[in-house]
Amino acid sequence: MESSFTSMMLSHPIFYFFFMLFGIILLFIKLLKPNDSNKKAEKHRLPPGPKPWPIVGNIPQMLANKPTLRW
Repeated sequence: MESSFTSMMLSHPIFYFFFMLFGIILLFIKLLKPNDSNKKAEKHRLPPGPKPWPIVGNIPQMLANKPTLRW
């Protein structure tokens, strides 16, 4: 059974106002905060690899180098 305090809080309009305000603030923080994962990816870029073929990719190079256990 629900308490009268809980039902009173949920039915009060100020509850919805603060709930929406909290959600909007979180949204703005998420949008304005710089994404750290993109910065980490830019710092540690991989060297260029072999050019793949359009459909088969790098399968010919992998088959030419027999130790396929590395992949």
